[in-house]
Amino acid sequence: MDDSSCIFCHIAAGDAPAHVVWTDAEHVAFLDRSPVAPGHVVVIPRAHAPTVDDLDAGAYERLFALVRALARPVARAAGAPRAGIAVEGFGVAHAHVHLVPVWRGGDLDPCRQSPATDAALRDAADRLRTALATSAI
Repeated sequence: MDDSSCIFCHIAAGDAPAHVVWTDAEHVAFLDRSPVAPGHVVVIPRAHAPTVDDLDAGAYERLFALVRALARPVARAAGAPRAGIAVEGFGVAHAHVHLVPVWRGGDLDPCRQSPATDAALRDAADRLRTALATSAI
């Protein structure tokens, strides 16, 4: 199922531009255009569901298994000690999880978001793809 007005459905279908860093048959991970920190990744299921709570149990488990697998490479690519995980679901009505490189408490604050340049997104995407290529995902 998809929603023709949903930007995340368009990204998942390849019909909208995004700096995609990971993809498989069921998920897409791409850089947030207004990151909380450089390397901020959004992980979505390809199938449309308004929130993570609307996913069936299997899809929910697979989404969070991927988030877990991506967390260390996201942190490593940004030079951060870890990646914070956020699920809020207000920005886009499509199930998604944010992975944000964090260095200390408070770094995951969504008020820290600001638009990124395409050059900054390309650089972060390249670093992340390199980190993912050396990970066992």
